[in-house]
Amino acid sequence: DVLGMWALIFLWLTAGVWVGVTVHDLALISNNRKDFILDVTGVNRYCPLIPKVWSTLAGYRMISGLVASPKLSARLLGLVLAIPLAPVLIAWNFVALMFVMCPLILLVFMRHPIRMSRAWVFIASIVCFFYGLALTLQGLAYVCSQDLRPRYALTWQPEQLGNSTAGPSSVCTCGCDYDISFSVCMNLTVIGAMTTLKSCFLALRCLKGLRRSQWASLLTVEFPVPLTAYSVDWRRPDGKPIQFRTEEMPVQGEVAFDPFALMDEQPESAFTTVTLLPEPVHNFKDGVLVKPLRKLEAASIPMPEIYQLDSIKVTRAEYIGCCGFAWPTGGTHCVYDDEFLEALEANGPEIVPEMLTRSKSGISASLHTPLGATKLGNFADDESPSENEEIPRFGDPRDHS
Repeated sequence: DVLGMWALIFLWLTAGVWVGVTVHDLALISNNRKDFILDVTGVNRYCPLIPKVWSTLAGYRMISGLVASPKLSARLLGLVLAIPLAPVLIAWNFVALMFVMCPLILLVFMRHPIRMSRAWVFIASIVCFFYGLALTLQGLAYVCSQDLRPRYALTWQPEQLGNSTAGPSSVCTCGCDYDISFSVCMNLTVIGAMTTLKSCFLALRCLKGLRRSQWASLLTVEFPVPLTAYSVDWRRPDGKPIQFRTEEMPVQGEVAFDPFALMDEQPESAFTTVTLLPEPVHNFKDGVLVKPLRKLEAASIPMPEIYQLDSIKVTRAEYIGCCGFAWPTGGTHCVYDDEFLEALEANGPEIVPEMLTRSKSGISASLHTPLGATKLGNFADDESPSENEEIPRFGDPRDHS
């Protein structure tokens, strides 16, 4: 039964997506659970089995290694192999995604529903996209060709007439078979097209949170503004609360907020606009972490690793790859504040090795500096930097790595 198979697959896929979306949004609006939903970097870090299985099954390592080889002969060989093997690799990756990665991520999601909710919704949306695409193509085939349509049979047992010569034990069964009607085939095509479209939109909404967990948006609310735009700090030009708000009343108390929603209620709406300005969440003043000025209603950004509160602040090194995803490079880098950058511009890069080779309490770390990787040395307490020397601190997110 082809139609019954499509209906059963659609039931299980939509049930899985619904559970994932519900868990994700309930965790995202929770103050205690919002920081646990992993992005791609977190999945690779805390669930290393998933990237290992995918990289093993993908089958393109050898070809990509040949194409990236410095030898011309190896690059030519890689190109020659890549052209005929591309359709085979695409088909194999599709099979691996549908029948290996999707069940694997489902199992991990069942074990860690909150952490893996966003990744599961994305993978399930991709599977639903291919399901809807296949259903659309099959529906179009049924519309175009009547011979391809499934057939069903209608049977009945007629009543025996009074003058019938047949014995009482004889049973007559009549029946006719029919094709699925044109309207049913069109309905299947429309359902497949809508499933494809909605799955694509849901997967795209997952991408922001998969890039950075603090950029996540609610999947059930089709809002383009991420949750980290809340809470709203909005006042009149004279510093007083905006119209219809008091000092004790928040500008917008609920989760979903449009920055332009209340503009028409304000006297200055004819000649003002809203400006979204990115600000560092983690600021340090005199080596002490300063509390953010605004209350965050979404997942917090990762804290920097601090080597002494009055010393060096480092973060994990990464680069922004394809489609805006952050991929770790396996090292660390230091983020400097404005004072250090001014000292660097005034005294030149020769002060960098001198400043980065001193540390307190025997702390040692490997940092990427403007002059290359430098190993921090081990020094006693009496060898601490003098008062006139600048100490790199974590402040404005401008790094020299």
